[in-house]
Amino acid sequence: MKSKRAAAITSNLALEWAMLPKDVTPHTWAFRLGVIRCFARYRQAKDKRTEIPSTDLLPIRYRRRHPYIYKKSEVRKLLMAAKSPSNSFWGLSNNTLYYILGLAAATGLRRSEILKLNLDDVDLINGVLTIKMTKFRKSRLVPLHPTVIKKLQQYVRRRLIQANSKTDAFFVTKRGIRLTTPTLNFGFLHASIKAGLRKSGEPFGPRLHDLRHTFAVNTLIRWLREADEIDNKIPALSTYLGHVNPKSTHWYFSCVPELMRLVRLKMEKADGGIL
Repeated sequence: MKSKRAAAITSNLALEWAMLPKDVTPHTWAFRLGVIRCFARYRQAKDKRTEIPSTDLLPIRYRRRHPYIYKKSEVRKLLMAAKSPSNSFWGLSNNTLYYILGLAAATGLRRSEILKLNLDDVDLINGVLTIKMTKFRKSRLVPLHPTVIKKLQQYVRRRLIQANSKTDAFFVTKRGIRLTTPTLNFGFLHASIKAGLRKSGEPFGPRLHDLRHTFAVNTLIRWLREADEIDNKIPALSTYLGHVNPKSTHWYFSCVPELMRLVRLKMEKADGGIL
């Protein structure tokens, strides 16, 4: 774009500049226009000819990121990579990372929920986690499968060796203090590269949060294959995951092809083979 040598900022000129890059998303255009809008407000105080682009131009629309659904073999590779001695760094024990990723895959817990777990939130006798005041300021109880209980009992024995007596955090670093989000993110990134799920230096790839998506989708797929009617089960899954309402859980039906295929088959069966 050549210089326009305009006497003042106009909405049309700002819009033209914002949409100059052609190989970017509309979200980037909206961001660029937002920068001009802020500058235009500043300029208008000195130059009344300045036009402030309307917020109706290129509005930013939130689009939920399409989930990555891990295959069972990929989850196994990720866990083995996390358990590797070479994945022990930044004060994060490789064994601790292994148990964290295993818990995320088995329960669908959010990363923040796992990091905030305290000792008194983990009842391994009754097999229940207490998730306190997380997203949407909701609390809930999360029952655990016997295999998960067994793994967490193994971790507790290791934790007793390295934990600082002053911390009540369930998952701790080698220094015995609560894990932080950057440390966990770095550990997951290193493990996912080692597992072959992304290349070194790649900005995008399967996320730790996608283990939560995978848990939800696999649960829905299992229910669709086993039961004729799952509508009455959706609220239970929503509660388990800590969704604010079942609409968040129903979202998976529209974004995962396997779920859409199973829904179509159910509809055809209910309609006598005619959709």
